[in-house]
Amino acid sequence: MTQFTGVGECHQLDTTRGKASMMSTKGIVPWHGLGTVLDEDAVDSATAIEAAGLNWSLYKNDLSTIDADGNVIEVPNKYAVVRGDTSDVLGIVGKNYKVFENEEAFRFFDDVIGEKLAVYETAGALKGGKIVWILAALPNRIRIGSTDDVSTPYILMTTSHDGSKSVTMLPTLVRVVCNNTYTIAISQFSILSGIRIRHTKNMAANQSVAKARLGIINKQVDTYSEQANVLASSQISSSELASYVAQLFPDNPEAKNNTRTENMRDSIIENFEASEITSTDGTWWKALNAVTEFIDHSRSTKGIDSQSRQENRMQSVLMGSGATIKRTAMETALELV
Repeated sequence: MTQFTGVGECHQLDTTRGKASMMSTKGIVPWHGLGTVLDEDAVDSATAIEAAGLNWSLYKNDLSTIDADGNVIEVPNKYAVVRGDTSDVLGIVGKNYKVFENEEAFRFFDDVIGEKLAVYETAGALKGGKIVWILAALPNRIRIGSTDDVSTPYILMTTSHDGSKSVTMLPTLVRVVCNNTYTIAISQFSILSGIRIRHTKNMAANQSVAKARLGIINKQVDTYSEQANVLASSQISSSELASYVAQLFPDNPEAKNNTRTENMRDSIIENFEASEITSTDGTWWKALNAVTEFIDHSRSTKGIDSQSRQENRMQSVLMGSGATIKRTAMETALELV
């Protein structure tokens, strides 16, 4: 086991305990170079919680304030979600909000996927513990033809402890080739395939719904594999590539000039031309992956400093606008091929 603290570097992983709250497996150092790296291929929920530094409790406190005369005033139906090990207030919630502890979230995930299949390859916390995520591999694999281009389907579960997000489980792919790892959102996997569960007392009742949608996901992986191979067997011309990228990143009519947009397009085309994946040269599949590489590694991200920008990029890639763009890229490629 190796630990990369990286405190003060470009990230916003939770570092409350003096080291980055994240773990990864397979001996692979994450692209941000932080967290605890385990040599195992995957781990169970208990090991993931410990390695990622997520072994802390949560509780709800009555909320109050003080008036101008120093009198305590109770705030009705509002509560503070407090992190047990630091006493930090993570968020303000209503009376029906159910605290969903990290251990409980992982156990829920175990029950949905099946204890023997729920193997975790990465997990962590952002924003001082306000947001927690775990990523579990599914047994399916997607191979492009007879090449070494292989994708692994995963289920991403994320939840918040500040009241900002439901418990959300969505499918994604992680593609490992040429020693590069990056995500490709599966286009047809909408929220109808995943599930969102509000922080209420009846959360456990949603397990049956989650399990049913997991079955849908497993079936759709086969469909996605077929679509990916269609793209990998279809050639794309330079003019088609330029048009495809322009459709994904159109000019901004309100901007003084389109230099920023043109630079993004150029970056994607450079990815397409410079990629080490020669087995699918000149194909729509390679064009799609040029887009995903840009989104995951090169796209500019807003933030007040480099640290916040790095965290915003991570959230975007996994569950935000970056994931949305990649889904659109897949859908558009299938329409144009």
